[in-house]
Amino acid sequence: MTAVARKFSPGVRPAVVKIKIAVRDMRIDDGAYRAMLMCLTGQTSAAHCTDAQLGLVLDELKAKGW
Repeated sequence: MTAVARKFSPGVRPAVVKIKIAVRDMRIDDGAYRAMLMCLTGQTSAAHCTDAQLGLVLDELKAKGW
């Protein structure tokens, strides 16, 4: 387990952790991140997204170069 993954509690879904890592790696600010979430999923928090929605977010982050 990486040091970043240890920051999250055991109940956090792996896709949410990946998204948080991608956002950090890509240096996306919180406002831009939440705007992207809203556009893609209708949610402002990854914790409220379905697994399918999280997949859309990960696909978008990969398309943007992560």
